[in-house]
Amino acid sequence: MLLPFLACSPSKTTDSGNSIDTVKELSLSLDKTLLIPERPQDIAIHPNGDLYVSTQAGSKLYKATPTVDSEELEREEVTGDFNDLLAIGFVGDTLFFTTSDFGVTGALCRQVSQEISMETETLATQSSDGTLLRWPVDIEVVGEDIWIADYEAGALFLWQNDLLNIYSAGQPHPTTLAWHQNELYIGGEDGIWKRGLTGVPEQVSERTTLGLFSSQDQLWAVSSEELFNLSGSSFSLEELGRPGSLIISNDVFFIADTLGEWIWRADSEKSEPL
Repeated sequence: MLLPFLACSPSKTTDSGNSIDTVKELSLSLDKTLLIPERPQDIAIHPNGDLYVSTQAGSKLYKATPTVDSEELEREEVTGDFNDLLAIGFVGDTLFFTTSDFGVTGALCRQVSQEISMETETLATQSSDGTLLRWPVDIEVVGEDIWIADYEAGALFLWQNDLLNIYSAGQPHPTTLAWHQNELYIGGEDGIWKRGLTGVPEQVSERTTLGLFSSQDQLWAVSSEELFNLSGSSFSLEELGRPGSLIISNDVFFIADTLGEWIWRADSEKSEPL
């Protein structure tokens, strides 16, 4: 787990109303690393370490291989049937993804083969009770199960044992998901919610959250202004137009700028001790 240098400032109250002793400012370097001309939508990590990025325009899927240094990466387009592509994730080597027709109807799909062009199939467009997928903006892979955050339907969907079921998201517009310490966390405009053992979501933060990612013992998130965790550490993302999808790979944060055309990377500054 990344252990960046922390600088402490006087105590303050977090947006969730909980008083914390210190606000720990992360010392990170922030660099543009992958140009996405159609603007990035979602980021996923393949088991081989490659980054995969879906786009907001053009229904495209790109991949790139991260390097140790913060240099600009070369992207490669993955060809296939990716019309209206949104969220992406992997179960082993198999790509799962969602699509949406401008929030009217959505679908959960998966890769079935990889030849010159990736062949895909549609798994579901509605839950077992008939509720349509509308705008499935994020997916979280848990083993072989797929959790889906649907912004327009205002609900969670779970693909499990070849069935799609619907569950409460705790907030009207779920935007991002992360599986952390055996519990599902749901981020969105109304903050961060945790779906505990009871299955009833409970709020853990009031901060608007646009991206979530769990790495070892920390749940990381991005708002429109900063990278943060629930322990009080934060780092300004003011250089980004609007932060979105977040992943962590080999102790490096990768953050999509959904208004810009870049994937950014944040590394611990080499001049600072870890």
